[in-house]
Amino acid sequence: VKEAHPRGVVPPHQDWTFVDEPRFRSATIWVPLVDVDFDNGALGAIHGSHRFFPGQIRSSPSPQCKSLLSDHLWSIFPYLDVRPLSAGHAFIFDNATIHGSPPNVTSKPRIAAGIGVARAEAGLRHTYLLPGTNPPELQTYSVEREFFTRYGNDALAKLFAKGSHPDATPSERRP
Repeated sequence: VKEAHPRGVVPPHQDWTFVDEPRFRSATIWVPLVDVDFDNGALGAIHGSHRFFPGQIRSSPSPQCKSLLSDHLWSIFPYLDVRPLSAGHAFIFDNATIHGSPPNVTSKPRIAAGIGVARAEAGLRHTYLLPGTNPPELQTYSVEREFFTRYGNDALAKLFAKGSHPDATPSERRP
């Protein structure tokens, strides 16, 4: 739900890395439940941007773990192609696609559903910035789909602030 608020911008970003991307891809199916356009915060994307940073791991939490886009969010925003979409239609995009949305400046909430998809044989993963590591280190975990209902970015940021990490099976650690 995107409530009506003139400052409710979702800045351009890429979603987390959910699978071993050199071998598999993951995507989001985003379906607005009301008609959407620029005024009520429709989703926009930079077409082809899923190819901009091949092999780059996108990790959590944000903003603690900076991405390649972190310092350029507002300069990138004008390049988002924000298009109207009718309720019930779908916008499907690779999770590495740069996407975001303008604020909802109408009087009604913008309601949408999103679901992530990946091939069953890909296996799911999540990469997390380990708190207190200097130089910074990333831990990748093998996870089940329920991981993402337990751990949104807010929960992961709170774990990070406590110096902790998600309860999952570690698979790879890297600088």
